[in-house]
Amino acid sequence: MKYTGLIIFFLLIRLGLVASVLQSTDQPTGDTCHVINGKISDYISYPNAGLVTSSDGNIYTATCNRDKNIDKNTSIVLRCFNPDGSPNQYIPPVSYKIGLECSLVKMVIDSDDNIYMVLGYKPDQTDSSDVQLVKYNLQLQLIWEILIASYGQPVAKDMTIDNAGNIWITGGYFIGSWGLLLITKIQPDGQKLFGEGFSFGNQGSAITTDMAGHAYVCGYRSFEGVHNFIAMAFDQDGNLFWSKSFDGESRKNDSLDIAYDCISVNGFLYVAGSLNLKSKTTNASQQVVYKIRERDGRIDWFRTSSSGQTHADAAKKILTDFKGNIYIAGEAYDNQQITLTKYDTSGNLKFTEAYTADPDAATTGKEFFVLNDFYKLASDSFYLYGHIKDYAEDGSFNTIHGFIIQYSNDGSLLSENESNVGDFLVITGNSNNNMIYSVSSVPFLQSVNDVDASYYLHIFTNIPTTAPVSLHKLNYLLYPTAAHEWLNISNASGGEIYFYNVYDQLTWKTQLSFGDNILNVSNLPRGIYMIKIVFKNKVEDQKIILL
Repeated sequence: MKYTGLIIFFLLIRLGLVASVLQSTDQPTGDTCHVINGKISDYISYPNAGLVTSSDGNIYTATCNRDKNIDKNTSIVLRCFNPDGSPNQYIPPVSYKIGLECSLVKMVIDSDDNIYMVLGYKPDQTDSSDVQLVKYNLQLQLIWEILIASYGQPVAKDMTIDNAGNIWITGGYFIGSWGLLLITKIQPDGQKLFGEGFSFGNQGSAITTDMAGHAYVCGYRSFEGVHNFIAMAFDQDGNLFWSKSFDGESRKNDSLDIAYDCISVNGFLYVAGSLNLKSKTTNASQQVVYKIRERDGRIDWFRTSSSGQTHADAAKKILTDFKGNIYIAGEAYDNQQITLTKYDTSGNLKFTEAYTADPDAATTGKEFFVLNDFYKLASDSFYLYGHIKDYAEDGSFNTIHGFIIQYSNDGSLLSENESNVGDFLVITGNSNNNMIYSVSSVPFLQSVNDVDASYYLHIFTNIPTTAPVSLHKLNYLLYPTAAHEWLNISNASGGEIYFYNVYDQLTWKTQLSFGDNILNVSNLPRGIYMIKIVFKNKVEDQKIILL
């Protein structure tokens, strides 16, 4: 198969983040990547892709493709790759045809290796839109599909899976000038437990769940052109048990106070977003993060940061490490900086790092960052990625190219990578082989019809800040991972087991016998633990929860 007009995509590797060169017999290759999906025609302004890895190390991608010979007909193509990036010969690609102007909102894989995709699409030429959830197994066989929302103009924004395997989706409905919050819960068998519209005027940006199966949504409330920053809590049955709304300093009709992301950590909800500053001439905003008690919605603390009273800043993504520290990725200085900020559990600022656009842009024009997402591999590497918009000195649009920035957990810049064209759409990783995977689009399309584009798969070697602990895999079986009194460890080779709490403090250690072990953990404090099983030169880590 030949791909004419394909733009060769390469990476400018700087501080040692090395990409593997992958070879394929039927697809063209670039210097440090290879095509995972051939040349397509795409009319949507933002190419869509999903990326997950299974427990056996295989890589699964989903790309939104359009057939230009059939008016705006769209399909999602799923493919399986081996851990080295070569196409899996035993699992052929499959297409899920979805309708018109499809968008792949999110692709996730659960602990049982089930693949879920939430999709938004237009079923016909009218202004209506639908939201669909589909489930596949690792053989890329369709298990079920379910229509989540259809009336009005529903838009899905985020999806998560709770400890019981239930799927939660949030977003919003747009009915004229008004909106409703979209929140729904689906069982692993595809049964819809509840949904659709809730809470007049609210829109969900992100959703997370806690150990008890409660769901938390953040987003904004819109009324007469004013957005208020919101966070909401729902029980397992979808009943609202608290709601919070936060206002910025500006009460202009076009003020935008928005919560972009949230995460549940040890009984607290952390919410990141932007709040407007007082300004008569501009929509200046500041980054903000709230720590909220999950049981009653009480604010424990909040922190703000700003690059100035006339600049637009926003905290877009939030992650945590095993110790409970909070990492905020955002955009600052009118999108001319990408920032990474770390707070401890008490709200103490540990560091703020800013990655600035090309200093030569002051003479050649301007560069503007768009942060797509934020990814953490184990506890030592954080990846911020997206694309940079280049504008010439006269203000005309020049080009778009992707970036990946890697930081350590102490704020040290480990590597920075920029592509000459395209956009890094999604990243995931495998802590077992210390690899990072990414899907990019080439070129980045902006509502230009009949323009050919390709998706690329990249494989990078992660740079750990410390030597890896796990030298070899141990073949033990530990269950349940959410325990109350007893913890079972089968197929043990002997050795010792260590229990570390969320503050990285050793709480308990004991000897393991050969074969099956039953440990009484009823006397340990309830909470999340990282356990280490050590036998000779082999070390294995696993997270458990004591309920």
